[in-house]
Amino acid sequence: DAVAIARPGYPAYRNILKALGLTVVEVPVTAETGYTLTPASLERAEAKAGCKLKGVLLASPANPTGTVTSRDALKRLASYCDGRNIAFISDEIYHGLTFVGDESSAVEVTDNAIVINSFSKYYCMTGWRIGWMVLPETLIRPVECLAQSMYISAPELSQLAAMAAFTAEEELDIYKESYRTNRDFLMSRLPELGLPLASPMDGAFYAYVDTSRYSNDSMEFARRMLSEIDVAATPGLDFDPLEGHRAMRFSYAGSVSDIAEAVGRIAGWLKQD
Repeated sequence: DAVAIARPGYPAYRNILKALGLTVVEVPVTAETGYTLTPASLERAEAKAGCKLKGVLLASPANPTGTVTSRDALKRLASYCDGRNIAFISDEIYHGLTFVGDESSAVEVTDNAIVINSFSKYYCMTGWRIGWMVLPETLIRPVECLAQSMYISAPELSQLAAMAAFTAEEELDIYKESYRTNRDFLMSRLPELGLPLASPMDGAFYAYVDTSRYSNDSMEFARRMLSEIDVAATPGLDFDPLEGHRAMRFSYAGSVSDIAEAVGRIAGWLKQD
C-alpha cells in the first residue's frame, strides 16, 4: 500500500513506513500548495508514482516547516480522502503551539480520521513517552490489540503525570510565550544573517531556512557549525532527501537567552567565514 507524506517532513514517517513494507509517496509542499498537502498535490503525486494512495499522513503544525493547515484546507483534504477510501492520519503532536492561523483538529471535520497526539511538545513531557490516539469506532479494538503486543501500556507514573499536566495550562503558556519571543526574534534575525525562511513559522518551534548563500551541503554546514561554535541544528536532508541539501532546521524551544546566544555565535561565525 502507498502512503503520502509531505516533503519536507518528519523523517520518522518515511523510515517507519518503509520498515513496515509500505510504499512512501513524498509530496512536495511549497508556496504553491500553502506548504501543506492538498487534493491537487496528492493527485499529481499519485499520477507520478503510478499507484493509488491508501493513506495520507499530515502534521499540523508541521515539523520542520512550522506550517499550520487551516480548517478549510483540512476539511478539503479529509473530504478528498473520505471520498476515495483513503485512510487519513492527522499528527497533531504540536497542537497548542500555534502562533498564526486557526488550529483545528481533524475530528472537527471528519469522523474517519486517525488522530495522533502526545504530551511531548506543548506539555513539555518529551521523556515521559506518553500520548494518545482518537480513532474511528471500527479501529479501536484492532489498535488495542496492536498496543498490547507492542508496549502493553504507558508507565503508570507517566499516566499520573499526564493527568496532572492537563491542569497546568497557566504554567505551560509561560513556556509558549517564550517560544513566541524566540520565534519573533528569529523571524527578524535569521534573514538578516543571510538565512531566509524557507517556510512560514506559523506553529511548532522550528525555523526552516535556506542555507544556499553559504552552502549547498547542509550536512557539512551543520557539522562545521557544531564543531566550530557549539551550535547544533538539523540538516535539511533529514527532512527532504531531494532538496534538503540547501536547508536547515533550527529549534527555538530553548530559553530566550540561549537562542540569543546561539544567534550571536552564528552571526560572528558567518562573518568570519
